[in-house]
Amino acid sequence: SGIMMLEYGKAVQESVYEQLHVVHEGRLKVIFTPDLKILSWEFCSRRHEELLPRRLVAPQVNQLLEVAQKWQSAIAESGSGGVSQQDLQISSNMLVTAGRQLAKSLEVQSLNDLGFTKRYVRSLQIAEVVNSMKDLMDFTQEANIGPIEALKRFPRQTSLAKVQMQRMQAMEPM
Repeated sequence: SGIMMLEYGKAVQESVYEQLHVVHEGRLKVIFTPDLKILSWEFCSRRHEELLPRRLVAPQVNQLLEVAQKWQSAIAESGSGGVSQQDLQISSNMLVTAGRQLAKSLEVQSLNDLGFTKRYVRSLQIAEVVNSMKDLMDFTQEANIGPIEALKRFPRQTSLAKVQMQRMQAMEPM
């Protein structure tokens, strides 16, 4: 038939967002028409990694390190029994604050379990709906009618076409 298929067992797809990169590893299959136009494109993801830019988490990591070093030097200077309750409370509060800021930085982009954003998944859903309406849009254009009129007539057209196809198939010699 002239259709060609290209298949890669280990392909990588990288999605770049404002504050996050997601690298998907999986299998890629592309099917081409005889004139080398893409007929279908399929990527089946096996796993993904989420990569955060250093600039996003470095300040919080440095703050955690600074708090830990202050705590360590305070204990070294006065021994484990010589640290005041107030110093421990201040250091503890600083550690918790830095930890919360780091956790907040890590939650920067909401991804689903497959490593895709809600916006990306929604775009795929919309594309699927539009694709399923292709016959209706073609009918609207061919009949040169508006969308509301096309919706009124389209079910009858498709059922008539199905009946005609069934009749033609029944008349064909086996």
